Amino acid sequence: MAGEETIKSLFENAGFDNVGTADSGFTRYWQDALKLFPDAKLLIVRRDPMDAWRSTQKFLRGVAHMPPRQHYLDLNGKLDELAKAWPNEQLFGCDFEALNDPKDMLEISSFIGIPFSLPRFHELNDLRIEVFRERAIEQAQKSNMVKLLPQSSIVTPLHEQYNLMLKEMCGNTPGAFQWLSQLWDVIMTWDHIVDGDELDLAKADRAFENMLLIWPGNPFWNQNAARLIPVLINAVAAWRYANNIGDNTRAYDVYTEVPCTVAAIIGGAAAVRKYSTPIRVLVDKARKEDDLWP
Repeated sequence: MAGEETIKSLFENAGFDNVGTADSGFTRYWQDALKLFPDAKLLIVRRDPMDAWRSTQKFLRGVAHMPPRQHYLDLNGKLDELAKAWPNEQLFGCDFEALNDPKDMLEISSFIGIPFSLPRFHELNDLRIEVFRERAIEQAQKSNMVKLLPQSSIVTPLHEQYNLMLKEMCGNTPGAFQWLSQLWDVIMTWDHIVDGDELDLAKADRAFENMLLIWPGNPFWNQNAARLIPVLINAVAAWRYANNIGDNTRAYDVYTEVPCTVAAIIGGAAAVRKYSTPIRVLVDKARKEDDLWP
């Protein structure tokens, strides 16, 4: 009992409103956790068994030597036991893929009792993707895999080079890079609709939500819309012209003219001289490869 009170007091004195764990070994000590924290909420994320086994084998002692089927049966049995014992009103289940969907994450956040920020969600999601990419490249370079990969596969993709350049260009200007990033979702969604291509529904949902709900509160857009709209009108006209004649030479104007206008707004002629040429070179390469946004 003394040990339990010590643990309780540590959490109470830590100063945090919410404390959680994503430890895969939680199934081994859940009874103690429920006893210590009877009001705790439990989120069970359903995931493909093989993916779960590969993900946990490096963390759980002995799992690396356990056959995948046995690991799945063992873990699934413990989860069933846990779910039956946990209070229903403190239990929530979702699919692993839901963690990438802002609507599902809003529901999950509401269940947990923490605030949800859409811009912060996209920021963290983009950061997670970038970290995974860097880890994959690092592992490839450390192993013999790098000898089997074409050099282009371990070079930062064009669209990422482009975004990194725009992020540097925008610097600390409030809302500038956020607006540009959201504009690309709008342009791509619009282009897919006009061309009759398959839509990325999550991206389309995000694009319309940003235009209607986020842009009105973006300080960069609010302060500079009068200067940006004429450039957007011209870029869209060039894109339509390119579609009509079947030549994509001018279809990418939005990716050069809009950022160069943003550079002029932020840093004047000096910024345009610095960034205009590298932006145009990257976009021209991407146009030829047609992979600016895969």
